[in-house]
Amino acid sequence: MADSYWTSANAFAFAYDIAVDCRCGRLGRGSPAAGKVANSCYVGQGDGVVRGRRTFQFALGFAFAFLPGVAHADVNLEWRPAYQEVTVGSNVSIGLYAVSDNVQNQPIAALDALLSWDPSLVILTGRVNNGPYRWFASWFPADNQLDALNSSWLDGNAFYQAFGPLAPAPPAEASPEGLLITTVTFEADAPGEAVLSFLPDFGKYSHTRVLHGTKTGMDVTGQLGSATVVVLDCGASSDVDEDCDVDVDDFGGFAECLLGPTVDPGTSGCEVHDSTLNGRVDLKDFAHLQRSFYVPATE
Repeated sequence: MADSYWTSANAFAFAYDIAVDCRCGRLGRGSPAAGKVANSCYVGQGDGVVRGRRTFQFALGFAFAFLPGVAHADVNLEWRPAYQEVTVGSNVSIGLYAVSDNVQNQPIAALDALLSWDPSLVILTGRVNNGPYRWFASWFPADNQLDALNSSWLDGNAFYQAFGPLAPAPPAEASPEGLLITTVTFEADAPGEAVLSFLPDFGKYSHTRVLHGTKTGMDVTGQLGSATVVVLDCGASSDVDEDCDVDVDDFGGFAECLLGPTVDPGTSGCEVHDSTLNGRVDLKDFAHLQRSFYVPATE
């Protein structure tokens, strides 16, 4: 929950204007917010009064600026599901959600999201705009003139952006249950635990932020979530016991089968350890076993 520190100062200044206007008998002749009432009142009293009011208002505003103001709610960004298990070579879909941090829906006009993941485990392939709100744009924009996050996704970083249509179209609303913004897609490339997260900042120009739907430029970014994708190597040649991981159980019997190029693994019962399928169990198979070694954290 973030505080808007100028709120109390602005509210007090506005109340002070009304009080002065009431004493001048001008409240019913215009809008204090537009300055019409104040001008019609103070011009009749002389420039000295105008200067006095403005100085007093500024002094009060400056003092109140350092007091906590009226708090505004924030919009959290989450990945759903927060945990999933997939196999090597399969497609991975993770929803990007905007979630109100209180019991009310909150309007949002736009958001920038800086994504981060482990590119050695999963590969970003794009997004599917399958949320209920129709954004004017929901994309990975070209940002070569900025911090070039989208110049290549091989580094494990990307810049996603969504912004709504112009008024009078209603803004999107983040609910306490969560609004699906888009679905980000990956391909599972290697076994391991890939963590997908948001970067608060990157480079000189890029920031993760959510903007309020009706208060222009108001940053309402809340907490930034993460998700874990466990990539299992089911069917891997090194997965001897076929339990979708390569662990110490798969090392059992390997040493006895490490017989070199002169022994046919098919005649010794060791063909299960011939990961490279070259007709022998040797150090190449051991290297393949090492690279494939992975035990899920849930075990």
